[in-house]
Amino acid sequence: MKKNSTYRSKAFEIPLYGSKFVVSVAPNINILKEKVSTDIDIGDSKLHGACTLGSYKGYAAQMVSFNLFRDDFPITHGDISHECLHATNNISKWVNLPKDQSEDEPTAYLIKWMVNTVYKCLNEWGVYRLIK
Repeated sequence: MKKNSTYRSKAFEIPLYGSKFVVSVAPNINILKEKVSTDIDIGDSKLHGACTLGSYKGYAAQMVSFNLFRDDFPITHGDISHECLHATNNISKWVNLPKDQSEDEPTAYLIKWMVNTVYKCLNEWGVYRLIK
């Protein structure tokens, strides 16, 4: 995927909890806003990553989106983890996962799955090298 490439998106079934997890990348915020079906404001032109609740083919979905093409503000591995943590917290609220730190294994597995899923997409789309 080149710097001026188009929007890419891929949806996955969230293991155990149902619903969808959507990963997307876009060359700029306007294309992202055009493509993402959500009522939540996903930010301004400085956006480089976002986690939103939206819809995907009629299903509630957690969406993580990245603007990978900003030379002045590159995406980091930490940004990917950051957005996946937001998505995990939202899912935890949906399904009432325990908030007790001694019982955080389900949350840890969900974050691991989400981060691995994002990297799988980035590799498939040929944009992994843009992560700093």
